[in-house]
Amino acid sequence: MLVDNVVHLDPAPAVFAAMLEGWRRQQSARFLRVSTIGPRIQLIERLVRFSGLYPWQWTAEEGEAFIDSTGSSPPTPSTR
Repeated sequence: MLVDNVVHLDPAPAVFAAMLEGWRRQQSARFLRVSTIGPRIQLIERLVRFSGLYPWQWTAEEGEAFIDSTGSSPPTPSTR
């Protein structure tokens, strides 16, 4: 995803963008719909904005704080 002969002044955003694009392509190759892939990508982008950290810097604390900040309740198990 990253070009070999390009030196980025700030490589972290380029690595993050490449990571998301690679993940998007992987999900697309599994025939997942755009309506599934898009919200997943957006969730990761929201967590990056919330924490101010990239995924490779996250700890469990960032995930817990993010989930707590959403005010969401735990998912209900399906009875189907």
